[in-house]
Amino acid sequence: MKSMKYLSSILVLVLLIGIAVSLSSCSLFGEKEDGKFTPVLRFAITSDIHVRASSNDFGSREKLDRFLGSAYEYARSEEYSALDGIFIVGDLVQDGKTSEYDEAVFVMNNIVDEENTLLRVVMGNHEMHAYGSGDARFTPENIAKSTERFKTKLGYESENSHHVINGYHFITLANDSYESRNFFSDESIAWLKGEIEVAMADDPTSDKPIFVMQHEPPASDVRGFTGGDTKLGELLKGYPRVIDFSGHTHRSILDPQSIWQDGFTAIGTGGLAYLGYNMAGHPTLDNSAVVAIDDEGGWIGGGSNGTRTGAMYYIVEVDAKNNVRLKIYDLLTESFYGEPITFKVGADEAEIFTPERADASLAPAFGPEAKIETISTDFNYPKISFSTPTGGDIPQYYRIELWAEGDAPVSVFYRLAGMHNAVNMPTTATTPVFGCKEGGAYSVKIYAVNCWGKESAPLLGSITIGEKSLEPDILNTVFNFDGTAANRNSALGAIGNVAVRYDEELGKNVASFDGSSGYKFSGIKDYYGRIVYSLTLEAYFNVGEGIEDAVAIGANTNSSGFGLVRTADGAIRFNFGVNNGGGRRYMAANTAKDIAAVGEWVHVVATFDGDCIKLYVNGEQVTLYDNDGAQIGAELDCSGKWFEAPTGTAAAFVVGGDIASGGLIESCFVGDIATMNIYSRALDSDEVSAVYAAAK
Repeated sequence: MKSMKYLSSILVLVLLIGIAVSLSSCSLFGEKEDGKFTPVLRFAITSDIHVRASSNDFGSREKLDRFLGSAYEYARSEEYSALDGIFIVGDLVQDGKTSEYDEAVFVMNNIVDEENTLLRVVMGNHEMHAYGSGDARFTPENIAKSTERFKTKLGYESENSHHVINGYHFITLANDSYESRNFFSDESIAWLKGEIEVAMADDPTSDKPIFVMQHEPPASDVRGFTGGDTKLGELLKGYPRVIDFSGHTHRSILDPQSIWQDGFTAIGTGGLAYLGYNMAGHPTLDNSAVVAIDDEGGWIGGGSNGTRTGAMYYIVEVDAKNNVRLKIYDLLTESFYGEPITFKVGADEAEIFTPERADASLAPAFGPEAKIETISTDFNYPKISFSTPTGGDIPQYYRIELWAEGDAPVSVFYRLAGMHNAVNMPTTATTPVFGCKEGGAYSVKIYAVNCWGKESAPLLGSITIGEKSLEPDILNTVFNFDGTAANRNSALGAIGNVAVRYDEELGKNVASFDGSSGYKFSGIKDYYGRIVYSLTLEAYFNVGEGIEDAVAIGANTNSSGFGLVRTADGAIRFNFGVNNGGGRRYMAANTAKDIAAVGEWVHVVATFDGDCIKLYVNGEQVTLYDNDGAQIGAELDCSGKWFEAPTGTAAAFVVGGDIASGGLIESCFVGDIATMNIYSRALDSDEVSAVYAAAK
């Protein structure tokens, strides 16, 4: 790398052994290295870089450059100076586009020594995104087209490969299916079995590891490996010499569960784009899909601008006795993290990466000077800071309890601890306080929890929260006579022309929308971390003539998000994007038909309190129906799910429409809007009555 100064030649470990035990949990990965380790094989491996051509999300291009460059710098500093292989285990690019491959190949060609290093990229699910959208990407026809592009752009004769380096076998398997959450066809599994048998026959009496690589992990009950391929796991259990590397999960490789053994050895590579976590023992996020980290430790499915970046990869080395050594390199600190992880594989080797490691794990521990401090007492968004643990394992997350009087907490909420920060873990963390019903004094208890579910003694503190306010704290739309609109003093982006007039009867400005115009509130993405827990969306509107299809009153529902829609039959629908570990989808709550008639002012409030959705029309709570007209009841249950946030240009809320791909607007409203407000908490029935009285 021409512009980077690497510190990888410094082989002094970042942490002393005692610090590593108390802060990193690395001792739980495998055996402590003892004595000199002389490699006869070395390769670098990572996954999930997600290079784009049109943007540089997650610093992907720089990370690819730094991954390659730092691996060479380390190798050249060693007595055994070779870098024999470089492997990227899927999702090199974001959408399988030609321009993305060109960008990535340019970086790789600039750095990789092709004469002395085997570079191999494995085809993952994102390499399949170029043709079609949604499930259509994964039809046999589109998979075939994506596979051809993958081979063409990377110069491969086949999407699968079997290489021998220094006498060690490397087998890579490309995605070629997406059926029932299995990612490899029967033909691919049979091919893999045959290649493993070839490797076994090549050296039948040896305990040499056989390296298998594919993007999706084998299925397992290990929390970091949920959602994997069942057929793959069943096959590999018969081959104890196999060390399988996978990507896809985006879990931090500092989580000891990213390595496990059950008849073979499975290793997750984490990824360099962004990280996500499940939460051990969490009621809904224990075995869930990837969740992203925001600036205050919240989790959302993609709309965050926060500290969810991944920057660690493995250097893998093997010595003449077939000991395998993993070293974790951190691109953020430009140094190795923790103790090397050393182990052996084979039929005669005891499995050490098992759930029994939980027994030896250490609960995180707050230091004697740790404390909780109040940052904000605002009822809509109170906030505290607290000291982070200084002993035991790195915390995976914090469980925070808010107490008043009684035998149970008023609320319980969770914040990610950012364990991937490792030695750069901040000394203090901040979090909003959720769930207070009234202003006043509350006790706070914070528990730090490690990846095995062991928790610290509570850190104790308190907060006095101010009184309730009906001021909309996320969006408080103001319409101006010149046709512009603002959120308090911040301008909203105008698309098309909106006429604004003063309505004598309402005593306020009203915006008139013509079906091709609206206002865009891009600042909504700064509030997604709050919406995970609670939300109120308020609108006061009058539907105009000539509407034949559904129109959005205010929404950002491109692939997720939330919004209000007036359907063609006059009902009001509230869409709320959620993810429950099985992928994103919408929870939809509808009113009865003809509740929003043409030419009549209607006040609608939708509330989400973390567990359920309610709708109010003209100050009164109404019965809900699903999209097929079946009655739901007074509320729509959302427990066990969490808000899914839009990403990229879709991370914007439109007043008078919905957001479309590319940041344009669609489903535009026809008629007048007098009020469009968003609150970061769920208003109760009395408060809904109050805002209705104020609106009309």
